Amino acid sequence: MSRCLHTALLPAFVVALLNACATPIEFLGTYRLPRADVEQIKALTIQRLGPKKPVSEINATKPDEAEVTAGRCSYAGDVCTRFTVRKRHGHWLITSKITEEQIIVTGS
Repeated sequence: MSRCLHTALLPAFVVALLNACATPIEFLGTYRLPRADVEQIKALTIQRLGPKKPVSEINATKPDEAEVTAGRCSYAGDVCTRFTVRKRHGHWLITSKITEEQIIVTGS
């Protein structure tokens, strides 16, 4: 295999590796959003400082509205953020306050 071919395969391998390690998103709700809408919602969390990353759950309550959970909220000490997004004129926008939640375990 020539050196040029090795160089060309390396970026594809890195992208595949990163995608394999990506956190899957849980989809809830009665509506299924197109992939382009999901990508636009994910991009909102990257652009904003408030939400934790990555998006972990999208609950599509209407075709143009969803409740989003970003970050992980599964174990003690985990912190996640929740907010609502709405699609207006073809673009998704955060339309609610971004709230932060932390899992706290208390003893009895």
